[in-house]
Amino acid sequence: IAELLIEKIDGHKLAINHADDSNTHALHFAVRHKTEKLDLVKKILDKIKELKSDRTYLEIIMRKEDVNRQPLLHIAIENNHLNLVEIFFRDYNVDKELRESKNGNLPIHVAAKTGSIEMLNILIKYDSFSFKENNEHDTALHIAGIFNFY
Repeated sequence: IAELLIEKIDGHKLAINHADDSNTHALHFAVRHKTEKLDLVKKILDKIKELKSDRTYLEIIMRKEDVNRQPLLHIAIENNHLNLVEIFFRDYNVDKELRESKNGNLPIHVAAKTGSIEMLNILIKYDSFSFKENNEHDTALHIAGIFNFY
């Protein structure tokens, strides 16, 4: 149903009102799903990308911090969506050092919290591996220890 609606939707309906924190983009719903919805996410991203008026928004959600939301990359890592994370790096040039505004976590911090070796390998492959600290002065190694992923 969602895929059919995306094909027929007007471009401005895919965008959100940045000033209104209560609106959540369809993309966030798709990425948050516990089951990886790769085809659906790709369709939404491609639809946004094709719409000239939303190119700026695509750059914001893929490269820059949105203070009102957890970055899509971090949501995908948190849910262990391996293929989706790879697509974000490969096809959408997501910022490798994208930080969460609240705690300053990098992608590597989020991956360390999940305990997924496969996810760490993807981050290493796309040069998103570092021992930089978050706002709490924790590195990914600290996070892994906190969550018992020795």
